[in-house]
Amino acid sequence: MNWLQKCNKDLFQYLAGQNDNAIYENELIKVLLLEQDYTWQIFRRVLIPYFIYMLSTLTYFTYNVTGVQGPPDQGFFVGEPGNIVLRSIILVVTVALLGLEFMQMRIYGSSYFSEKWNWLQLFLYCSNLAIVIIHVHFEHDPLALSQFTSFMSALNWGMIFYWMRLFTETSFYVLMFKETFYDIIPFLVMYLIAMTLLANAFLILDLSAHVIA
Repeated sequence: MNWLQKCNKDLFQYLAGQNDNAIYENELIKVLLLEQDYTWQIFRRVLIPYFIYMLSTLTYFTYNVTGVQGPPDQGFFVGEPGNIVLRSIILVVTVALLGLEFMQMRIYGSSYFSEKWNWLQLFLYCSNLAIVIIHVHFEHDPLALSQFTSFMSALNWGMIFYWMRLFTETSFYVLMFKETFYDIIPFLVMYLIAMTLLANAFLILDLSAHVIA
């Protein structure tokens, strides 16, 4: 925010020359003028519910979808009380989070879909709920569902990086990881070529050994 503070003088001079009072209704302008810090509001209203949602989802994925606790319940609100609570939390918070996404769609229109994080969030919320519904309501391949669930669990953890961008103390590290990854892409390409070279050679030797034997 230091660069914003340095530009405050220019911002005030610009706004002083505007005759349109509606500009002061803009949320961003309010934040810049009043220098409000919305970190706590975001943490309390969005981040805490999301963490509850994520922990409930991962707990259900880990102990229920994998079959550790036995066969799946025969309904969304049927079965062990603990499982019902987890499914209820997932359902309620998913509806609330999707409501926020649809609200943003209404506010920002088509520009909402230009942000890749929005697509990722929609996919995450819908897929998590779909896994729970399939697990208790539909016949399914346990192995295939577990494999998709393992992918979604990694994606749930990965979304933490999205939320960490909101805080000054952690946003630097998120940017650092991102830039580091982009910088090592050429190295990863060369590494992949080297691994493929060796893998292909050993595959030929292994298949030949089986044919000869």
